[in-house]
Amino acid sequence: MQLSSVPKNAFTIMPIKICALHDKVVGEIIKNIGFLKQQFNMRHLARYQWLLMLLFVAGFPMSSKAIAASEKSENENKIKITAEDRLKALERITSFNQSPEINRREIYKGNVLNNVPDVLNTPAAKDTLIARMEPPIYQHNPIKGTMGAPVTIVEFSDISCLTCDSMRKQLDELLEKYPTHIRWVHKHASDNPYKSENIAIFYSKIANKNNIFWEFRRQLEKLESYNDEVLIEALGYAGMPVHNSRRLVRLYARDVYREIDADLALNRKLGLGKTPALLVNGIQVGGSIPFESLEDLVRYELERQKVMVLTENTDETKKTK
Repeated sequence: MQLSSVPKNAFTIMPIKICALHDKVVGEIIKNIGFLKQQFNMRHLARYQWLLMLLFVAGFPMSSKAIAASEKSENENKIKITAEDRLKALERITSFNQSPEINRREIYKGNVLNNVPDVLNTPAAKDTLIARMEPPIYQHNPIKGTMGAPVTIVEFSDISCLTCDSMRKQLDELLEKYPTHIRWVHKHASDNPYKSENIAIFYSKIANKNNIFWEFRRQLEKLESYNDEVLIEALGYAGMPVHNSRRLVRLYARDVYREIDADLALNRKLGLGKTPALLVNGIQVGGSIPFESLEDLVRYELERQKVMVLTENTDETKKTK
């Protein structure tokens, strides 16, 4: 109860009402005598101050005993819930009114998993499903797809790596199939980005600063070897004037290497190991979940979030239950 909400004539019209106030309110009034002096006439306050003090002193022992008894009663009646009780409650919930559409609901290490596909229904894969990571998306990371999409795929790769290039084609096909449901984020990761053969990484960052990273990446597929002249020419084919490319290479050199180092540090922090590496909504692909199961994992994530999916390969809309 805020003292400012008490009308100014509360003490002058019906002083007997003070006796009905709760002990805590009376105590609060005593603590705020200085505030009351500002709010009420000093003559009226002096008239009833002795009554307030008497109420507070007389009621304090009774209040203390009542509060202590109440706390003791609450502690005695408090239900102690163990981890085993929580697990049993989860099992009861997941087994209640199961429909044919949710026929694979299970508790796995304290986590509820619904309709896990066969390719992901192994202990190792389920361990990966529940061990989600939260990689930050930096401002310098190229992004392709729909912003705010229900599925975010974070790719750690070396754009000069042939294995990574095959994975890029797989991601392109997946994005074409689910254009509004996937956001694709690229992060640079290689064993040593400063080697001369990895110079393409540097130029790809220049391309990204001009919003042509994905076009430049496609141009790299046509090249058999890399050098500065070839890569500047590739920037030109991607949409950047050659004279501007040389100027930007000198201008952004320091920033580019800081961005590369930030991506590499994140890769090491997450313990992803060698590239290519993928995270689908924080779930690592590779190892217990093979790259061949990437689309199964994407559909699992869409179903988990109850997302409507309409693909070009089907005439009807499939809605997860």
